[in-house]
Amino acid sequence: MARGQRKSNKKLKFSFEEKRNKKRILSTSTEQDQELDFYLPTDVLVLIFTLLSFRDTSRAAGVCRRWRAAAATVQNLGKPPLLLHLPRYGYQRYKFFDLSLSRSDSLSLPICRRGKLYYVRDRWMLFFKASMQTLTLFCPYTRESVQLPRLSEEFKGAAFSGLPKSPDCVVFAITISEHTHATISSCRPGDDTWTTVTYQSQHPFHSCIWSCVVACNGCFYCMSPSGHVGVYDPMQRTWTVFNGDHDHLVEGISLHKRRWFTAEHSGDIFLVRTCVIDGLTIYKLDQTEFNWLKVTDFGGLTIFVSPKGSYIKDNMPGRMRDCIFFSEDKYFTRYSLHHGRYFSDCFIRPKDTDEAVWIDAPEDNSVLEGSRSQQASKK
Repeated sequence: MARGQRKSNKKLKFSFEEKRNKKRILSTSTEQDQELDFYLPTDVLVLIFTLLSFRDTSRAAGVCRRWRAAAATVQNLGKPPLLLHLPRYGYQRYKFFDLSLSRSDSLSLPICRRGKLYYVRDRWMLFFKASMQTLTLFCPYTRESVQLPRLSEEFKGAAFSGLPKSPDCVVFAITISEHTHATISSCRPGDDTWTTVTYQSQHPFHSCIWSCVVACNGCFYCMSPSGHVGVYDPMQRTWTVFNGDHDHLVEGISLHKRRWFTAEHSGDIFLVRTCVIDGLTIYKLDQTEFNWLKVTDFGGLTIFVSPKGSYIKDNMPGRMRDCIFFSEDKYFTRYSLHHGRYFSDCFIRPKDTDEAVWIDAPEDNSVLEGSRSQQASKK
């Protein structure tokens, strides 16, 4: 009897173990099926996350390890420049709008009061104070400033070629008179005086389009309303006006119905032309023949245009690629090359601002976050 009971107990034990194993196999197979159903390749996840805002991507990073890794890849993309709203009155704060976060921060910049902004590049601003007759380079994030020598000559436009601490940085001021004469002043940060020379152009150069002044390859490129390109070389101290093929830029278009913006990228100069009739067109400057060639494929780049300096970025989130973002248009804020139309759903401009420009974001966001916490504590 004991032997029979032992055999029956072993049979029952084996049957229970088989049932458990079957349940484990079924459960693991169903889990694998569910994983396969919801599994997405990493490159597909990265593509999806590039279409999301920074905030939504951060939320998606908390789902699992794979999603966190994909989100980290997307968040390592380049930061878009901030939209800097200039206050209408000197005592008001300067507002910085972040497209990636849809968030606005502000800074108090007393040094910029009663100054006229002429140019923005990287993280630096170039502004002029008429009371002192001086141009000043200023970084709003670090509060560093470089005051340039007193400038006695009158000028209409100004720009600079790089970071003020760089030995290659040159500040450039220009005015056009009598259609063929260009008075150009230049200096480097740390110089005691400006070098001013009046040049006579080979071809008529009636005036400058100040939104088309750009530094590239150590030279300053300017454009006239007639399409001529003028180049100033600070090393050789030469001013040359090229009479290239530019009829397709100006024919049949009245001046008040078109706008031009130039920007530099990887040693090339691009021109963005907006027109009520023809829409938006992008051109690239052939620097050997000095002709403007139409660009049909922009290769996923993003342009941020403003009258005081424009940027071209090549590492933006997917939803921002092949787009042109405008700083101060009243009716629209971006143009999509893929859709071939304008959109006005990016941001809302504050009512108490006169103009807006693009400026590169700070390396450390705590500069703006600290100002936000100070404002909250005051309230």
